Amino acid sequence: MGYRKVDQEFWTDEKVMQWDTDTQHLALYLLTNQHSTSEGFYQLKKLYMMADLDWDSERFEEAFTKLLEDGFLKYDETVSIVFLPNTLKYNPPENPNQAVGAVKQLKKLPDTDLIEDFLKQAKEHAPKIIQVLEDSSRELDFNCLPNPSGNGSGKSSPNIRNSNSNPNSNSNTNTYTEERLAQIKKVYQYWLNKCSDINEAQLTKNQKETINTKIEEWSIEMITTAINHYRKIYDSDFYYSHNWTMKTFIKQGNGIPRFVEGLDQKHDGDLWKDYKDKAETNSKQGGSKITWEN
Repeated sequence: MGYRKVDQEFWTDEKVMQWDTDTQHLALYLLTNQHSTSEGFYQLKKLYMMADLDWDSERFEEAFTKLLEDGFLKYDETVSIVFLPNTLKYNPPENPNQAVGAVKQLKKLPDTDLIEDFLKQAKEHAPKIIQVLEDSSRELDFNCLPNPSGNGSGKSSPNIRNSNSNPNSNSNTNTYTEERLAQIKKVYQYWLNKCSDINEAQLTKNQKETINTKIEEWSIEMITTAINHYRKIYDSDFYYSHNWTMKTFIKQGNGIPRFVEGLDQKHDGDLWKDYKDKAETNSKQGGSKITWEN
């Protein structure tokens, strides 16, 4: 039987004291339920939570939304990943064995953008976990974790492909030519240079595959132009305030095509064109930002 540590100051925290009983109950459940991990990063569907608590959806969603709004919780709806950002602050691994155990738990998880937030917290509060990830002597192969060299999973990948294949394609394997890997890293670095304050992306295996696919579909120039246009629009004080992650911006059909003309007929750079039309007028009027749904 496992156990979880809950800091005594939980009950005297200003936000917690303002929560209603259901919100406090759900927070403790997320910290201590039988599916949770000591790192506060695990997979659990909402339906399971509701069943454990014996709550209907309306009661559950009210408390769940409050925890999201107050930053106690982050949740990846696509793969049902729970991340409790402050867990590592109060409960970091105490020894190398616990750190290894934490990394093994991560191995079981599907790919999720929340790994970026987790690694950021680990660097600050749980350096033992980062040390395990950086230990090249360990054979780690995770779907959602980058390795320190930026080559995706913990196992090194050759930079050559079968001579009968498209030399730059990665459709069926996780290997790249040196040229293509450099192109992928160029796009990744461009995002960090322009948008790391919006989303400090990590170059996971899945991220590399997404970038590679879009390089084949469009081009590096189109992708970086879209990132640049997004940054310009985001910095405006009158138009757009949506926080994209690198992965969704590049992957989703309503990401890059809305910021560059000529990529598709559906969007055709509509946000960028509209921004250019309104930029001068709105900046003079001092208009407030408009929040757009992606």
